[in-house]
Amino acid sequence: YDMIQHAGSTTYDAAETIGIRHKKPKAERTNGIIYEGLYVDFESTKLIPVSVGDHISVRYLFSELQQVEIIGQVKVPGLYHYYDGMTFKDLLDLGGGLKDSTFIKSVYLKKSEIIRRNPGSRYDKVISINLEQIINSNNRQNILLQNLDRVVVHANLNFFEKENILVLGEVNVPGAYPLTSDNESLQSFLNRAGGLTSKALENGIAIYRDKKYFETNLSNTPGFSNVSNIDDPKIRVAWQNNNIALMPGDSVVVKEKTATVFVTGAVYNPGVLEFRKGKSLRYYLNSAGGLTDQANDKGIIVLYANGIVSPRKWYSSPSVLEGATIIVNQKAPEEPFNITQFATNWTSIIASMITAVVLSKQL
Repeated sequence: YDMIQHAGSTTYDAAETIGIRHKKPKAERTNGIIYEGLYVDFESTKLIPVSVGDHISVRYLFSELQQVEIIGQVKVPGLYHYYDGMTFKDLLDLGGGLKDSTFIKSVYLKKSEIIRRNPGSRYDKVISINLEQIINSNNRQNILLQNLDRVVVHANLNFFEKENILVLGEVNVPGAYPLTSDNESLQSFLNRAGGLTSKALENGIAIYRDKKYFETNLSNTPGFSNVSNIDDPKIRVAWQNNNIALMPGDSVVVKEKTATVFVTGAVYNPGVLEFRKGKSLRYYLNSAGGLTDQANDKGIIVLYANGIVSPRKWYSSPSVLEGATIIVNQKAPEEPFNITQFATNWTSIIASMITAVVLSKQL
């Protein structure tokens, strides 16, 4: 007892039972056993003498967790001490409450949840709560919490600001515009931006979209195994009519008329050519000096200013519009004929045939 008092006495969470490991006198030792252990209650320690080498153990009582948690769209999420009689509304108030007339608009009031541990199942029990009823019921519908309950308050996604659509280039009022409805179209944004200027290339509107919208599709596409490694944060979207729906964060760039066509690839004189309305693909290829010996005449494509690609087919050629890019791909490189490898392969084949004939005669 005196030794425990000398160590500052026991703490509030100490067990009542004290363990003592006592060193036996030499005369009492049998079978090589040097120590004996005993457990006594705290008051009885006054009667127990101790000697040099004795070990006194004061154990902690098991500390039961008394806490609840609130997470989600609350001002002060986190763990809070649980007490008997604690209600859902009490914890909601500890988490910052919903009296702020602006903040409450960011909370989805029709559904909140209490996640409760269920000793009879591997899965938690989920209790759905209507926050509007809790707030307006004057505690008549308040719910008692249990120890270790977890409360989830959901956000009202309609309240939060969406990313704007950036409209640039040849429009009368360029700038950032918010979405006003689901599936709002390109034409709607062009109208809100004051319409196209007289210099705008009507089919030369480029739409760029955040690559996050394509991560699932591109991750399954050869060449795009890791979308996060693409340096450009946005990907161009090809479109065919002005009814295409825009997404939050899209950028729209309206190009200026240039009255040109760009020819690149396996032609003798690649570069920018004057656009001549109604002229064929062959006209522009000839104007660029014609195809080189390395050109693949089956690999010619026309990239229009709106991002649409049209390949040349054996039975027809795509029309060429202002602002288009004509790309002439090269032939795939052919491996040079290797006479040594050819002779080696044939020698191996002949040897195999001779072996097969010899074996067949031996059977």
